[in-house]
Amino acid sequence: MNNAKVDALVSFYENLSEQSLACFAQHYAEHAYFKDPFNEGHGLELIERVFSHMFTQVAEPRFKVLE
Repeated sequence: MNNAKVDALVSFYENLSEQSLACFAQHYAEHAYFKDPFNEGHGLELIERVFSHMFTQVAEPRFKVLE
């Protein structure tokens, strides 16, 4: 992955909002694999659903990429 793509992905996560969830397709393939402690599976629909649920469960979620 080149630096411009990494920078775009970092910016996407650091500015993530409920409105920007539909933009996952700009950063991930249709059948991308996702795993966290509570979810595991393939596909943008799953990823969008996981993050959408996060916005209903967490007040003002934020990501800060350090490295």
